Amino acid sequence: MKIVICGAGAIGSWLSTYLSVDTRGTHEITILDRDLVEERNIIAGTQNYFREQIGIPKVEALQFNIHKQFQREIKTVYQEIGYGKWPQEDDSGEPLEPNITIDCLDNYISRKAIQGNWAYSSPIFPKTKNPYELLHIGFSDQFTFAIEWAENYEAPEDNPKARDICELPGASSFVNMVAAIGSSVVQEYLTTGKKREFCGGKFLIREVK
Repeated sequence: MKIVICGAGAIGSWLSTYLSVDTRGTHEITILDRDLVEERNIIAGTQNYFREQIGIPKVEALQFNIHKQFQREIKTVYQEIGYGKWPQEDDSGEPLEPNITIDCLDNYISRKAIQGNWAYSSPIFPKTKNPYELLHIGFSDQFTFAIEWAENYEAPEDNPKARDICELPGASSFVNMVAAIGSSVVQEYLTTGKKREFCGGKFLIREVK
């Protein structure tokens, strides 16, 4: 199958890495993003990039890192997504045509656009409803997370007062955990067709004596 991961930030960079390794190259993985690697991405330790990659496109850096670390090939799309604005080709000129798209973006407008493109139409398959499966993976600044399929999804509004979770203590471990669970959800769908969802509330913090 063809898997397109939208967003190469905290969740997206690690989800791409885990799926590239765990699926053993049996599925084609494409990462879509328009951002560049920044110093804050390195300092936080929540994204799969290195200091010498600051200033280059995240998709290019991630493609290099996954190949260097695991000898796995992924494809890239250095574009943005908007309503009715779904890329038709990857950066090599090959048709995109995903079987499953995974939303790992972190803002309301982009998430709403991806959901809208899935729910109503896609330039790849004009006037065809739900041409591909869509999974949303995200988290809040309260250390909660949600992994939801498009059938039950409603994009959360942006909170201008929200803290950047990547700057909070324990963020690296939390991000990797969410990405790992997301990878497991995708792999189960690929092998069985089952769609599982997870909504993680705050962890219970107490001392066990």
